[in-house]
Amino acid sequence: MRSPTPAAAFLLSTLLLAACGPGDIYLPPDGGDAGTDGGSGDAGTDGGSDGGTSGREYLPADRLRYGVVSHPRDAAGADSNVWHVFTVDTDGTITGTTRTFQMGRASEGEVAFTPDGEIGIAPLLTGGVGVFKLDADGTPTVIHTALDVGYPNQVVMGHRGERAWTIDFQWEEHGGGIHELAIGADDSVTYVGRIMEGRSLGQMHLLPGRDEALVGGGAVNAVYDDADLFHIDLSVSPPALIQSIDLFGDEGCWASALALTPDERFVLMADNNMLGTGHRVGIARFGTDGLLTALPAVPQPPAFIEDPTGIHPSPSGGRIAVLASFGEALHSLTWDATQADGAFAHEGLAPGGNLGGQLPQGSVMIERGSLAGRILVAEYQHLHAFQHEADGTLTDHGRVALDAGSPPLTLGAIGIQP
Repeated sequence: MRSPTPAAAFLLSTLLLAACGPGDIYLPPDGGDAGTDGGSGDAGTDGGSDGGTSGREYLPADRLRYGVVSHPRDAAGADSNVWHVFTVDTDGTITGTTRTFQMGRASEGEVAFTPDGEIGIAPLLTGGVGVFKLDADGTPTVIHTALDVGYPNQVVMGHRGERAWTIDFQWEEHGGGIHELAIGADDSVTYVGRIMEGRSLGQMHLLPGRDEALVGGGAVNAVYDDADLFHIDLSVSPPALIQSIDLFGDEGCWASALALTPDERFVLMADNNMLGTGHRVGIARFGTDGLLTALPAVPQPPAFIEDPTGIHPSPSGGRIAVLASFGEALHSLTWDATQADGAFAHEGLAPGGNLGGQLPQGSVMIERGSLAGRILVAEYQHLHAFQHEADGTLTDHGRVALDAGSPPLTLGAIGIQP
């Protein structure tokens, strides 16, 4: 059976949530909607920031990395909670291991890892997050099969791995907004609470080296001024709104991907709202004053970027890969760092980017070491690797099946150690 596409699953869940009555309101566990105290239960004076002194350190950038994928369906096509460990060697070779584990079900999205690659947190299809640990040899241990944090669309890991945040797409009265998790030195992961109310929030991107983030969606803290891109300060409790802008110039944005160019001058946000004017990539400029300015969206090609769900800028600049899940394609955008507006343009499909029939469900990119710029796409039954090369080109490195089944098991969510 064909797995639902991200857009279809997103649409279905949104329609179901819209039908909820007062009796169906989600309330976080243990009074978790912290509201006025910003959910900073154990944050102390740092206001829930991730800048402590006991954070988890990055492992060497060039090493054997472990990753995980979900298998949302078994060989018979029934729902499955199985997750599978794979490896990526320093030369880019992908190998499926025999290590699997049972956790909550996920059919799409990205797993967030702590900087040391030990703790992984994944948003689940039925709500909550799954939490696991990978030992040095890749042996998995499940910490939480499904930790109740509401209905997260995304998990964002803090810089030092002491905090993580989940983004809940629902409206405020149903638990929508930004929620916080605390990650202990003993590998415990606990729910702190909702630290910022929001409506139809889809994506969050933590800014490099600081406790600030960009958030895409409908509204935060009851700011209903048609804005869809928000710059927030996570170093205070509760988090403060620094700025909001109307990136697309209309209502109804479903933020489905959010990224920053390597020079930190431009923000790209995808919208996959199938009920409105979605299937587009908007651009904002970060000024030297730290303020955002909306720029014209990337011109749509004749065959538009249908259901953009992943944005992966090249570490060396000049090119950006955009995954279109429902459109089953990897697109290539170009830009010019010497231009004030970035001169963003749609170049066409990436080499090997016609993914017709492959139903891509999620994508991640390695950002450190000699494999920086390696993109891994979880297709229907294979991992597909692409590489942002140092010379600015984007190359296809082929597909790999992770198990010996005939046909291989379906893939869904994906994550790779930093």
